[in-house]
This record gives sequence, C-alpha cells and structure tokens, in this order.
Amino acid sequence: PLDAPSATPADIIWGSIRLAGWHLAEGRYPEGSTLPLTLYWRAMRDAPGPIRTRLILEAPDGSSWQRPGFHKISSRYPPERWRSKELVLERWDALLPAGLPGGEYIVILEARDDAGHLLGQQRLGRVEIASRHHMFTLPKPQHAVDARFGEHIRLLGYDVAPAKRPGEPLRVVLYWQATAEIDTSYKVFIHVLNPREHIMGQSDHIPQHGQAPTTSWLPGEVIADEYNIWLSGSADTIEALAVGFYDPRTGQRLPVVMNGMPRPDGRALLRYSPR
Repeated sequence: PLDAPSATPADIIWGSIRLAGWHLAEGRYPEGSTLPLTLYWRAMRDAPGPIRTRLILEAPDGSSWQRPGFHKISSRYPPERWRSKELVLERWDALLPAGLPGGEYIVILEARDDAGHLLGQQRLGRVEIASRHHMFTLPKPQHAVDARFGEHIRLLGYDVAPAKRPGEPLRVVLYWQATAEIDTSYKVFIHVLNPREHIMGQSDHIPQHGQAPTTSWLPGEVIADEYNIWLSGSADTIEALAVGFYDPRTGQRLPVVMNGMPRPDGRALLRYSPR
C-alpha cells in the first residue's frame, strides 16, 4: 500500500521497475520553477536496471515542452541497491521548462532506459503555468563589463545611482545575460566595499526579487536586476562593488572570469563611479 491517501495508485511496468503510484500537487507554478512530485517505485527483481525520466508539459493545442536532459530516478538510493518487490519512495523537485506560455498543461512522465530507448509515458495530472516577460534587447548600461559566472551567465554591465538624500539606499541595476538554460536556482550577492574592503552594505536575492530565478532564464535573454542597498556609512567612502552568484543549498560560489582573468574569490569587482 502507498503511504499517502492522496497518492494515485498505478501498476505500470517500465523495464524491470514498476511505477506503483504518484502524487502531483496540482496548482499554479511560475515557469522555470520546481514542481514537487512524489513517485512510488517497486523493484521487479534484485538490482533492477536504472531508468531515466523527464517531465513533458503538453498544451491544449498539442504542443509540448520539456527541459533538456533526463533525471536518474532515486539518485540517493539507486535501483542497483533495490531488492525484489521493495517499494521505494522518491521525492523529486522537477524543474519546469523556461519560456512556457501561461496556461494549463498536462504533466506527462516519460521513462527511458540507460541506452535512451523509450520505455513509456504516463499522464500525472494538470498544472497551470504563470509566465513572465522575457527581454532580448541588449541594454546600454552606465558601465559595460566583461564578466562570466560559471558556464552560462554573463554580466553585461551595471548602473549605480547614489542616494539623493541622507538615509536613502544605494540603487544598483545589474544586467545579466544567459547563454544557455540553467538547472540551478542561484542567488546573487552584492557587497558594497570601502577602501579597506570592509562591507558597508550588502544584498542577497534571487534575481528580480525572486521573480526571475536563474532556472527560468532563456538563452540570449537579458535580465535587468535591481537592488536597493542600505549603507552603514557615507556613499563618499565607497570604493567598489563585489558581485557574484552562489548555490543557496551549498553556499558554493560560481567561478568568475573577468576581462579574461579568473577571480580567485568568486567575486567580480566593479568600480564605483556613479553618474
């Protein structure tokens, strides 16, 4: 028996593994976000062969969307360790495709063997997708920059606007560009530094205040990412801005290459020169 009354029971055989059921939290999700999915697998023999899965979202007009690549099932407890008839519960935060038009979609689970041969597909339910605007026009920032973060993120430039009155925050706009789809939702950090590289103010956010996670970026897209940073001292003492990305699950920063040179600390240093 399945451990949740809300689960949908099934008896679907894919290779030497049986899909015994699933639970899909139907609702409204932003494009490029994660869809929490619970899958119940049963081994049909000891150490069954691995299978790979992916989600396909099918629109009412028959068009379909999916992210590139596949997901190896139950990576923490792989099928090679399963025993015959064992029931295995897998919780998968599946990434939804970026660039999905808003609307309702059928969620389809597709399974393939390790050689890539199709084992089958199963409809799991429906979800509603909320889309956002994507911009591909190159910006004209105050300060142009040549910086790369990891493999798929570029910083094209930035704007800086000092506070107009005492007590107001420093306004910074960063202009990112994606060169490919990104499978991790990174956070941006900005450190405002004085001449001794002490931090006078900082901000850590999912881009566009959580509205444009990196998992929703499309190749070639430009993201204008605004921050208001409160300072512990006068803006007259600002020396530079330090900018980078990190994985909030591990704290690991993305490597940075600036003007063709690697940065050892995962930070791009941007000169402070407001207009």
